[in-house]
Amino acid sequence: MPAFRHLPGDRHGRLVIIAREPGGAIRCRCDCGNEHVVSINQWSNGKRGRRGGVKSCGCLMREIEANGLRAKAREIGVSVSTVRARMRRGESRDEALRPAAPYGETLTARDGFEGTRAAHARRLGISRQAIDYRIRSGWDPHDAISLPREG
Repeated sequence: MPAFRHLPGDRHGRLVIIAREPGGAIRCRCDCGNEHVVSINQWSNGKRGRRGGVKSCGCLMREIEANGLRAKAREIGVSVSTVRARMRRGESRDEALRPAAPYGETLTARDGFEGTRAAHARRLGISRQAIDYRIRSGWDPHDAISLPREG
């Protein structure tokens, strides 16, 4: 039998492992204070980045629904995970609920260069998919197509 890889203190989403339960389950404490028991499969699927996996006791979905984020995100064509990522980076709810730049749109970088995502990608020496990924991950489109700032 393989060694138990999930140890108390491991975190996934809002859940932190407290103890192992009989029958291959894990007892977790959510950031909201509730305790929740999940199967190892539910825990592992989320840890490997697959769709699904338990991330909270249910409070996360209630919070999303209460804030109306799901409906508004669907309305503007952005995923809820993108909105949440933007909010974790400190953007307000209204700032986070902005649509991504459409394909083929001419974007202007902070240094004044104008062009499509593909033109910016060639200029930066990265793939267009990298720029798309940055924007889907919640980056401001102008940051996604600009050279790093000197700091």
